[in-house]
Amino acid sequence: MSGKQKVQRGSSIENAPRYPLGDGGSTPTLPLQFTKADIPLWLEEIPLEMASEFVRQHHYSKVMPKQTKLVLGAHKGKGGPLIGVITFGWGVRPKDTLRALFPSLDNSPDFTKQYLEIGKMCVHDSEPKNTESRFLSLAAGYIKKHRPGVKLIFTWADALWGK
Repeated sequence: MSGKQKVQRGSSIENAPRYPLGDGGSTPTLPLQFTKADIPLWLEEIPLEMASEFVRQHHYSKVMPKQTKLVLGAHKGKGGPLIGVITFGWGVRPKDTLRALFPSLDNSPDFTKQYLEIGKMCVHDSEPKNTESRFLSLAAGYIKKHRPGVKLIFTWADALWGK
């Protein structure tokens, strides 16, 4: 064998080294599967109704969070089709949650404005590997620029999914 394997078109590399499995070894994940030719994601605030419809069509859980404060949509390029949504807001009992998990936040009357919780994130299945990571990174940058008072973003894993 040549020691190299052909990887999927559109990959950031044309040929990847083959890592032998040997005695219980593993095959490392290839680098991000994007090239400079890929269409960049375009982020913008979108109406909650638009995000809700996208989630109804593409997410396993159709329920939307109640206390949503910010909704971002990811498009394939400026003016392109919507390929993902992410909602940020507050959880069920934000003050209790924040005090328990993040005691370093100050206790001013409006200290809940210092955090956002990811309520729902959904990316269309047709998108390439790592699109969710790119989307999340862009969303964090958007919040840093447009909501400078936010000190942290967190989320909970879905404990019921996959059981």
